[in-house]
Parts: sequence; structure tokens; C-alpha cells
Amino acid sequence: PYYISTAIRQHLAKERHCISELVLMFQREVVERIKAKPGRSERGYLTVLVEAAFAVERLFDVPPEAFRPRPKIWSSVVRLIPKAQSSADEDAFRRLVSTGFSQKRKTLANNMKRIHPEAAVALADARIDPKRRAETLELSEWLRLYDAIAVHPKP
Repeated sequence: PYYISTAIRQHLAKERHCISELVLMFQREVVERIKAKPGRSERGYLTVLVEAAFAVERLFDVPPEAFRPRPKIWSSVVRLIPKAQSSADEDAFRRLVSTGFSQKRKTLANNMKRIHPEAAVALADARIDPKRRAETLELSEWLRLYDAIAVHPKP
């Protein structure tokens, strides 16, 4: 059932060291969020986490009439190929990204200062404009921000 797809993706990301490849079907809108590019409103917390853990390839769409009973939505099949584990603490990275997206209409500086008093310095060190919003960042920028925050421990 599609209503548990978020929990499934999170669990699979944590256990990706045991997986060589996944082929999964999700609601089409979920796949659009997973594949959303920086700057798109569909881009969110799970987009970044999936992008950090997997190479994602959209294979094909499945129309509602392919199912009985017929749902009201389209589905999409994706291939997820695990990426190598990074040196980042995954729980800390997840908290960072979650905080960045916690209030989507706020700037990164406003969201980040709630968890780290040196957020402005870390954003500058990562060469990220503090006025940007979370959905505009590339994965590489999130990783730079993570590294910059690690250099500036909380006082």
C-alpha cells in the first residue's frame, strides 16, 4: 500500500548496504517528489535523503486501468541502486536536512539557527547564501553544509 511508502524508503536507505538493486512501484506523485530537481516545489526532505542513498531511475508509468479494483491514481516504477555509504553520520545528516525543510517558506539561516548557533558561519563556510531555501540546494551543497557544521561544534 502506498501510504507506507515513506517508511519503506527510510528503512531501505538505512539498510542499503544489504541491497544491490531495488525495483519498486510508488504513486506517481511520490516518484515526482523523489526525482525533483533543486528549485522545484516538489523537492523535499525525502528527496534529498533518497538522492543521498540511491541513484534513482524512473523506468515507466503504470495506468490506473492496470489494476483491479481500479485506483484513481497513476503509479510509477523506479530502480534504486544504492550509493556507497558516505563518511557522514546518517542520523546527523537526516536531522540537518529535516531542519532545513522544517518550514519550507523560511530561509536556511532562519531554519538552521534553531539547531545551531553558528549556522550563519557554517553557511558562509559552505558557500551557501543564507537567504536560500532548502528546496534550492543540490545534494553536494547539503553535504558541504553538513561538513561545515561539523567544523563548528555547538558551544
